Amino acid sequence: MRSRAWLLLPLAAAFAAACVLAALPGPARADDPHCVQHGSKHAYLCYYHQPGTGGGVYGALLLFENWYYWHPKSGDMVVDETYAKGGAPGFFASSGHRTIHFADAHEVADGPWLAHFPDNTRPPTDCSQAESDGLVQACTAAEQRSAMDFQHAMTADHIPHSF
Repeated sequence: MRSRAWLLLPLAAAFAAACVLAALPGPARADDPHCVQHGSKHAYLCYYHQPGTGGGVYGALLLFENWYYWHPKSGDMVVDETYAKGGAPGFFASSGHRTIHFADAHEVADGPWLAHFPDNTRPPTDCSQAESDGLVQACTAAEQRSAMDFQHAMTADHIPHSF
């Protein structure tokens, strides 16, 4: 089976830019010292370091969408989240739209779990392969563990922008 890791390249490039920009002096977002403003008043690049986990959460916060990339501790998969805010063009939901992808090219397909993120007490049950027209299958143990650890990373660091 061919690796689908290349699907994450555009997001990885954005986060590499975030790391470089985070090292530059600049106006930080008033309510979040982990972020620096980039370009317009509607673009922020963020990094939340997680000591002891071997990584952290990178974020690009835009006017209508937020993108997050979690570089996990050993044993978890890379997870990325796209959150389209309520009222975003192209989305009909007034409360926002969330997708969470794993490095194995699967995504969470458990609607109730996504709707309750980040307050879930159980891992997601349903996942789908991004290229399989939404064919739903049970999440693997690694996907479930990674989803719950990503949720913990977002709440432990008080990353409020996607909720």
